[in-house]
Amino acid sequence: MDAPHSIGDVARVTGLPIATLRAWETRYRVVEPHRHDSGIRRYDDEQVARLRRMRDLVEAGIPPRKAAQLLDTTSGTIPPSGLLDHEALLRSPRDPQTLEALIDQQFAQGKVETVIDQWLMPSLRRVGEAWSAGDLDVATEHLISAAVMHRLAAFYAAARASGPRVAVGLPAKARHELPALALALCLRRLDVNVIYLGADVPAQSWQVVAHRYRPAAAVVGVATVADVDSGQQAVRACHAAGLRHVFVGGRAAAGVDEAITLPGTLSDAAAAIAATVAKA
Repeated sequence: MDAPHSIGDVARVTGLPIATLRAWETRYRVVEPHRHDSGIRRYDDEQVARLRRMRDLVEAGIPPRKAAQLLDTTSGTIPPSGLLDHEALLRSPRDPQTLEALIDQQFAQGKVETVIDQWLMPSLRRVGEAWSAGDLDVATEHLISAAVMHRLAAFYAAARASGPRVAVGLPAKARHELPALALALCLRRLDVNVIYLGADVPAQSWQVVAHRYRPAAAVVGVATVADVDSGQQAVRACHAAGLRHVFVGGRAAAGVDEAITLPGTLSDAAAAIAATVAKA
């Protein structure tokens, strides 16, 4: 059957009340369900995916009318990586509203994890490269980072998790926080109960977290070579507190010993962590 899903099926897989599904259909034309002769609604896979994207946008704080408009300005699919516009953040006019609108439009194109892996992380690397080369001033880099942080934080706050606890953060003096927050978001969406510590967490504080919250694992972000020493100290502090599973991620993670180095993409990293703590 081309449209195998009933409205009850869709409500279960999306977590949306049936009343909301009907309202989004009639008010915003998010989807047009197929109908049997009896008038019963049936949904195909593409419509279910579209409703999931709508749900994610609304849960991240975007008003339903605007979220529906964003869906209508995108194809609903992510093109191959080589076709993605990783320069968009650099070209965008330098005001917060325009940047936020660009980010919202990108997240309307597919699953949160896919957009993070295929668009956001490569785009942020381009922003970092432009700043390092002197082509982007500090204030503009901070403006872009703040807009991304705002959207990721909204998605993170909207996610709910009740699974095993995992502490995620950066070691002392490390401040490249966006990848860590994006990973924390991916973990929450896998029902991992994240204890998000943010940037610049001293080694002794990792021990405090391990003793106080008893997480099943810890993830230390090591974005640059300058973070390797403090990352190593954080890892050792976690082990000293009795944590068996300590992961490191980031571009300089290979420089840290005594920890599990995470796979390249954030969604793969989150899946590996979730699988490990599920067995703990």
